[in-house]
Amino acid sequence: MNTEFSPIIQRDSNSGASGAQHGSEIVTEGEQNEEPNTGSMPPEEANLVNRDDVSEVFKILQALSNAGRFDLSLVFLGSDEKEAGKGVFEKLEKYLESVAAADDDRKQVDFTQQELKSLRGKYKF
Repeated sequence: MNTEFSPIIQRDSNSGASGAQHGSEIVTEGEQNEEPNTGSMPPEEANLVNRDDVSEVFKILQALSNAGRFDLSLVFLGSDEKEAGKGVFEKLEKYLESVAAADDDRKQVDFTQQELKSLRGKYKF
């Protein structure tokens, strides 16, 4: 599975110009955006993670690891996909560390550091 965004290439039938469609806007060649559009949210807030999202990601990764022939599916992951997977586990670990440091009940999640470590072992990242 490729985790990169691949834009839809369109050609304007009137002008013959081609461009890529990002969401609902068409960006013509040479005017591609450098940074993703996060609306009015400052960039530092766009990367914030909430507890429900973290718990859902963990549950999804856990469900996938219990699927039939899971080990075989890992064989077919490309290097980019493995790097993306490593990044997901690193973000989950950092979130758990921040929860432990903050000692904030609102940030508690449904899994432990040990459960995360065990799950990461199944993924062999």
